[in-house]
Amino acid sequence: MLELMVGEFGTLFYGVNAVGRSIEIPRSTTIQIFEKASIINPSLSSNALGLYTMVPVGRDGEAVFGYFGNPRFNLRARSKRCAFNQTSCGMDFGIEKIPTCAIQLQNKFCVDMLWNTCWQKLLGIGSGVRDWNSTQEAAMLLAKLVNKIMQGVGNDVYDLITYGGHPYIQKAHEEEWYKLCGISKERWMCFYEMMMACGGHLTAIDTLKIVNKLPQLNTNYIKRSDVKGRKFIGDAMKLFDAIKDNATQKLNQFQKQMSMAEMPMIVGSANPDGQLIMGVTQGIFDRYKEQIKQIFKGINAGYYITLHGEDHGCIDCGSRRLRGVLEYDGCLVVCKPEWSLLDQMTCIHSHRALLMAPGVLGIAYDVPLTEQRDGMGMSITNWTMDPHKGETYVSADFRIGAAILDPDYIAGDCYFLEPGEAMAA
Repeated sequence: MLELMVGEFGTLFYGVNAVGRSIEIPRSTTIQIFEKASIINPSLSSNALGLYTMVPVGRDGEAVFGYFGNPRFNLRARSKRCAFNQTSCGMDFGIEKIPTCAIQLQNKFCVDMLWNTCWQKLLGIGSGVRDWNSTQEAAMLLAKLVNKIMQGVGNDVYDLITYGGHPYIQKAHEEEWYKLCGISKERWMCFYEMMMACGGHLTAIDTLKIVNKLPQLNTNYIKRSDVKGRKFIGDAMKLFDAIKDNATQKLNQFQKQMSMAEMPMIVGSANPDGQLIMGVTQGIFDRYKEQIKQIFKGINAGYYITLHGEDHGCIDCGSRRLRGVLEYDGCLVVCKPEWSLLDQMTCIHSHRALLMAPGVLGIAYDVPLTEQRDGMGMSITNWTMDPHKGETYVSADFRIGAAILDPDYIAGDCYFLEPGEAMAA
């Protein structure tokens, strides 16, 4: 929750939420302001499914993750003499570093955008037309504008950390695919410049698949005949089985290990047992639902996942179903509609299923991710004196980085329809 001083009118409090959709500004003629429905990407800091491992960085701008494995093959036959013969198979230590990218937010809006429109009636008279604080109504509108910027920044942080720097963004830029989706050059450049600022998790995964050619990311089950535009028409259950069969031994053993009482778990409020997570695009999730309905003439209650412990002691929480999540063979199948912005902007159709262990997606940051919905530590300067009277400046600087902490704990498959193929589908 932030607060904005509005001169003689006191303090206006505002925050980001998906519920408040309209405000009423009383005046001689009441103006109803209805906001467009806001798309709010998931909160990284809430980490409800436990997917993320988040580590703050210091002034060196780098997060360091240390790891060590259990020593194996330590035992030998007893020696025949009094000697100490240590084995050479000791503890395995390692260090992984996540470099971070320097990110900035710089925005400005001026009160003159209201001039010569019906909105000007919200401003004061005389020199008040240059001052957001000239009336309570104008100050309330300014608060809502700042609220929308905070919401947009929160979405941008998620998008950047998910598929920033993806090769298909560069290809769409070079071949101007965005025009096929009705995206203007100005809007595309805003998107392109932001997404080239840092690399995201899906970008890293596709690099491991294509460049490093990791077998567990090259299941190659999805075929051209399995997709039709945005729809997945193949067998989703067989796809999940193929991914699990192609996963590393470490990932396949993970579920059993996490169920042992002495094993520490990286979990979220909606995944208290530390189950593996199968993140899927909308088309694959819809196909899975369709297959379940064909088997059970509906979706059996056992396939739903409920929230446990999210409200810390709420008696009725256990019966509250988690939207967009079903279960399959001990895994949580999670619909990821937020992955679709890449498709919307580049005019491709992507179909993806990723099997992940909790905590495998690493995020390094300096500004706490609890600030994701509150502007990432942004400062707001509302000028009330010449020569900048009526201008509001919004700025923020922070560092953030994404990495796959251990590729052995991730497996998957994907298929991309490029614009020519998509139109023919």
